[in-house]
Amino acid sequence: MTKRKPGYKELEARLERAEAVLEALRSGKVDLLVGETEPVVVELMSMARERERLRAEAERIAQQWQRTFDATNDSIWILDQDNRVIRSNKAAERIFNRPYAEFIGKHCWEIVHGTTEPIPECPILRVRNSLQRETMDFRLGERWFEVIVDPLQNEAGEYAGAVHIVSEITERKKTEEALRRSEEHFRAIVENANDGIIISGADGSHLYVNKRASEITGYSIDELLRIGMTGLAHPDEIPILSERLSKRIAGENVAQQYETRLIHKNGRIIPIEISGARILWKEQAATLVLIRDITDRKQAMERLRESEQKYRNVVERANDGIVIIQDGIVKFANTRAAEMWGGVPEEVVGTPFTEYIHPDELSRLQNLYRRRMSGETVPSIYETILQRKDGTPVHRHQPVVARPCPEAAP
Repeated sequence: MTKRKPGYKELEARLERAEAVLEALRSGKVDLLVGETEPVVVELMSMARERERLRAEAERIAQQWQRTFDATNDSIWILDQDNRVIRSNKAAERIFNRPYAEFIGKHCWEIVHGTTEPIPECPILRVRNSLQRETMDFRLGERWFEVIVDPLQNEAGEYAGAVHIVSEITERKKTEEALRRSEEHFRAIVENANDGIIISGADGSHLYVNKRASEITGYSIDELLRIGMTGLAHPDEIPILSERLSKRIAGENVAQQYETRLIHKNGRIIPIEISGARILWKEQAATLVLIRDITDRKQAMERLRESEQKYRNVVERANDGIVIIQDGIVKFANTRAAEMWGGVPEEVVGTPFTEYIHPDELSRLQNLYRRRMSGETVPSIYETILQRKDGTPVHRHQPVVARPCPEAAP
């Protein structure tokens, strides 16, 4: 069969395609031309170049990852499905004092614990089942470490290995131990305090009470924790106590010490002295309150008030003038003494006692006063001459009784 000769148009089209392919070869866009009438272009060189670019990019990313991997202070291992180390960083060499080569291919427990099997509390055992992060703290000599294990999963979601991180936490453990001891010391002090101690939340609930608070109020510790401030305070005191609590929690200035009233479990009203301060309790603002039963003090003050009233009645009704002098100043004068000087007690108190001594006696009485105040033994009973505020002498035929008064000592 005679082969058909191509026409002019077809030859012209072939020539154009050939010239285009040749230009592509010259520019490096294609690497190989196959065929005569319909050439097939094979791009070998450009494919090689792309592979080289991808390889270089992958190597750059791997180097960045390795630098990051080695920069951390924590030991990091990549484990395979059998929990053998396949990658390790620089920190692991420092923490376990071994070269990189001794880690590769070994189980993590061989390196960390020196055992042939995982220890019972090993997080690796748990992570295979949970497929979630598992942790554990352990001690090596005087150093403490934390192990964190994150699972790696295959496309089916099955365990395929893990990222195993070991961090030294010795300083953290020391801090926690110091805090634990401090808390124990604080608790021992609080539990044996002579004052009741109550920690109240912002809503007035009792978050903590000590044994002494239970003894003062008659409620058990559990009861105090349940009833809160409103169940313990006298009803008339609740509004002001609530206001002070709110202000203290908010950080406003509130009286640190004041008196209030509580209701004992048996119904008795207890006068209480409170000292309060704002604190943080489990990371929440709270109030630390010291309560002191001042029943005995109140009763003693009442007895003293009654005694003073009786004393004042006796002194005020006395037929003799009675004066208390401190630092040369009249601090007290009863009605009779004021009358002798021609005035009233209010006029006499606060004036120098020398104003009421006759000039002829002034030097002698000043000398006696100084010696008595210095602790010398001087006559406590003697006669003298006083004078009224108008200068008229007052002759005392009855003796003057002068004794040191501790309250009036300079």
